[in-house]
Amino acid sequence: MKVHEVIRELSKIPADDDIIINWWEHNEVAEQGGSKDLTLNEWKHLVDRINGKEEWTYILELAIDESHDIVAQREDLFKDKSEL
Repeated sequence: MKVHEVIRELSKIPADDDIIINWWEHNEVAEQGGSKDLTLNEWKHLVDRINGKEEWTYILELAIDESHDIVAQREDLFKDKSEL
């Protein structure tokens, strides 16, 4: 989700309402076990892949898994095929 989308949605809620907000940024996913090699462009791709597809309680776990998958795919793509 883009920050401007969050702001728009939050502006619809009465200012005195109580809510729970939880979000993760690129470095926080890496700190929680995600791939530290994930680039910012790959992070954007990861966010697009999981945005709105999972229940919020599983988003961090999905982001961690996706980060490793994306980096593995990139590394495989650029692996020297002559070694195979």
